[in-house]
Amino acid sequence: KLDVSKREECFALAERIEKEIGTVDILVNNAGIFRGGPVLDYPPDAARKLVEVNQLGMLWMMQAFIPGMLEQRSGHVVNMCSVAGKVGVSYMGPYCATKAAVIMMTDSIRLELYGKGIDFTIIDPYFVSTGMFTGGKPMFFTRWQTPEKVSKKTVNGVKKNYGEVCVPSTIVRGIAMIRSSCFPRLTDLALKIVREDRMMGGWKEDPRRSF
Repeated sequence: KLDVSKREECFALAERIEKEIGTVDILVNNAGIFRGGPVLDYPPDAARKLVEVNQLGMLWMMQAFIPGMLEQRSGHVVNMCSVAGKVGVSYMGPYCATKAAVIMMTDSIRLELYGKGIDFTIIDPYFVSTGMFTGGKPMFFTRWQTPEKVSKKTVNGVKKNYGEVCVPSTIVRGIAMIRSSCFPRLTDLALKIVREDRMMGGWKEDPRRSF
């Protein structure tokens, strides 16, 4: 068990693994939480927890494990991001912000460690049917992705050393290209046509989950 939002726990884990097993060759940062809701009514505690787990958790894990990779001049880091880090979605503002932050953080550290033997892969899946988004509905012409599909794409991305993997590639890349053109109102129009508003408008918090 590990609470990635606690920096000291991440470093303690890295030290323990180094002693018991050796240097980690592949780090997969997959821990993440979600809470839906309108930006103006988003609970402060929930917003802080999102940042602590989704963004800072990945930062602490990289700080804890990458130094060992640097010593052996080899290693691979996989950061699980999201299509939500490419474009804003109704009732997902704070979550989208954490995923966008991780994409930029990964781009930055990749440049900082260029040529030092450490590879990075960003995974950007469309919404995955893990139970995290219970009550939500996919946009028109789209469907939920399965954990199995994302897992296979992730493994393939590491094997082929891809810098970024989109699942499914056409949808995620298409949305990202529209937004990156710096025409946010055009993005809004495209998303309204495919009814992005129905995605998380019906999201329900599961009382059985601790997040």
